[in-house]
Amino acid sequence: MKMNITEFTIAKADSGPYGIAAAKDGNIWFTQYKANQISCINKNGEIKEYEVPTPNAKLMCLTVSSSGDIWFTENAANKIGKLTTAGNFTEYLLPYPDSEPYGIAEGLNGDIWFTQMKGARIGKLNADGMIHEYDLPNKESYPAFITLGSDNALWFTEN
Repeated sequence: MKMNITEFTIAKADSGPYGIAAAKDGNIWFTQYKANQISCINKNGEIKEYEVPTPNAKLMCLTVSSSGDIWFTENAANKIGKLTTAGNFTEYLLPYPDSEPYGIAEGLNGDIWFTQMKGARIGKLNADGMIHEYDLPNKESYPAFITLGSDNALWFTEN
């Protein structure tokens, strides 16, 4: 089976593209780990880049919320970030230092859920900006990815 593959060249050759998600409007969003940017490829193949306020945040995964906002994890900065549709950033510092946030997903009621690779926790960020964290039973676990399942439960992987 032959597949059509299209590659896009981004401004910095060594930017480290990492997490990726599709928006309902057809745009494709991705993190650039080394360049410290959130980027978007529109339907015409044009790329727009947004510099994250915190330097060297080590951007990992991202998700596009039902409102169209881009939520992402800042692994080294210990933050959850949001890029609004208007191009404005908000960053939320996690309560536990060095939690290494990684995976991220929107829950049923618009809450943003994320994994914390260190500390064996899952976190939730409410619309009011409050962060709630939940310890996992296995303290040696290493939660990575998270998604909302068709059963309306949040599913995540533990390494």
